[in-house]
Amino acid sequence: MTLEIQQIQRQVMQLVSEAFSEVSDLQGRVDAIWSDEQRLTPEARQQDVALALAEGGTSIRRTLEEGGRGILHRAYAEVDHELAELTAVSPEELATARAEVSLALSGVEDQGDGLLNLYQQRHLSSASRRVIENAASALIDARGGSDNYSFRDSWGRLENEIAATRGPEERAVVSHRTALDELTEYLEAARSLVGMDLTLIDPSLTAQDRDDVKVRRAITEADVNRVESKYAMISPSSPAM
Repeated sequence: MTLEIQQIQRQVMQLVSEAFSEVSDLQGRVDAIWSDEQRLTPEARQQDVALALAEGGTSIRRTLEEGGRGILHRAYAEVDHELAELTAVSPEELATARAEVSLALSGVEDQGDGLLNLYQQRHLSSASRRVIENAASALIDARGGSDNYSFRDSWGRLENEIAATRGPEERAVVSHRTALDELTEYLEAARSLVGMDLTLIDPSLTAQDRDDVKVRRAITEADVNRVESKYAMISPSSPAM
């Protein structure tokens, strides 16, 4: 497989590290503006701080979002291409599988249970597996509430069990895609963390609002650190607020 998943991990985490560094630099600029009481009036300082946060924050968010999206989009495209080649099926096979799955599910009261049972029975057929996976994904998107959580958890466990029975090449590609999913979640958590750090930079933030943000930040930071620890990466040093 041509995709180097560790390289993708390093690229994404380097992007996050650079974002935190830029946040730290921005805080230094804001602190300098806010402490310049001799040259600037309180109103002028507030305006300059607001401008610095708007311009700097927008730039940091855009770089992190667009850079991360670009890295992961290319990686997903490569993984999905290789997975499609390994599990290629003809249109005729897919049409037959759709008809068979539809017939098997007709009259089934709980579509979730029906899909779980079918997946166990027909996962060796690439065509059937693809049809059932698409149906399960659509069901997860459509359902809400506790029923959705229950099915999603059951489906995830069964998917992991089935994945272990695939050939070595397919298992490798699926493993890389799982790693990309985790990196996507990591990047989203890092973006949230950066956003909260940008909020905490504002010296006009009330004490109550600051405390509320810090509580949410601690939870999000744990998610970020979990992924960085898993890959034995040094955590990006975000500014101390």
